[in-house]
Amino acid sequence: FNAQPRDDYITHACQWIQGFKETCIVFLDPDTGLEPQRDPGPQHVLKGEVNRIWQQLRPGDVFVLYQHQTNRAGRPWIEPKRRQLEEALGVAPDFLRTARGPDIAPDVAFYYAQKPQPVTKEGRTL
Repeated sequence: FNAQPRDDYITHACQWIQGFKETCIVFLDPDTGLEPQRDPGPQHVLKGEVNRIWQQLRPGDVFVLYQHQTNRAGRPWIEPKRRQLEEALGVAPDFLRTARGPDIAPDVAFYYAQKPQPVTKEGRTL
């Protein structure tokens, strides 16, 4: 797939986030979710793309990512994909929360977090 239109789209989204004056929720809804470990396609959001968007959020903004089930073989997918996203965002393990409705859509998860206040070396928030 052609990466240039995607890069332009992410750049535009980041500019929009920077110009927004209110607290916002950024909801990423790629066709299937975060890129797989191998062979990402246009239906995925790339790790670098989610990181670029996360970096633009201000403290208090909320980030949400739609994730479709990554396999049909019954292997665990929710926690491994959450850990992969935390790594892509550069946040601590268990920072993201997971929302699900298994009775309605057992093959879907939403990962979300509120951007924290920056912390000084002394442990104080800025």
